[in-house]
Amino acid sequence: FNHGWFVQAEGPPGAMLRSLKQVLHGASGADLAFYFVHWLTDLSGAEGTPLAGAEKLTRKFPLAVLVCFLWSMPFLQRLVEHSETAVMEDYLEARFRESFPDQVPPQGPGAVATVRLAVMSQKGAQRAVEAFRAAPALVRDVLGEEMALTGIDGQAFRGTAAAGGPAFLVYYGPALLQRCNSLPEMQDALLVLACIYAAGRQLWPRDP
Repeated sequence: FNHGWFVQAEGPPGAMLRSLKQVLHGASGADLAFYFVHWLTDLSGAEGTPLAGAEKLTRKFPLAVLVCFLWSMPFLQRLVEHSETAVMEDYLEARFRESFPDQVPPQGPGAVATVRLAVMSQKGAQRAVEAFRAAPALVRDVLGEEMALTGIDGQAFRGTAAAGGPAFLVYYGPALLQRCNSLPEMQDALLVLACIYAAGRQLWPRDP
């Protein structure tokens, strides 16, 4: 389980949560909570020094990143009773409301891509949403379709008919978007991302 993938909405629920869901068969929310306590304890003890203490946690782990990790944990605990897609959908919607408190989460075609791009971009969420809405139709169509696939048979995001696979996880996609400091840069990054998805689909045609 790669916690960073989930926090940054880096991939579809199948790639990010399927294995964890299988391990949790017969487990409880308390079991998963204990796993996270272990994770935090392990991080706290990493790179300890006699005089400086736990440097990994106190000096080298950005506070904003740690907050995002901790903020996501209650959503992951729902995985015991809910599907991978439902858990991711709830998390994405909550993150969008956090970034855009005056807006209602988007609905309809492109909604999943809009929210995922906002989460992937972190502090650049506003730029990502603006760039996606202003992107050429072909870019919106590719991102809207590919980023809405779940990678799990029988599961789909609410309000979308996207189905089939394989569903792609674009490694370091969030890092690409987080480097963008202007709207033109973000528009270029979305074009690159769309090209990667399109190239992947050429190599692995979609099965219904």
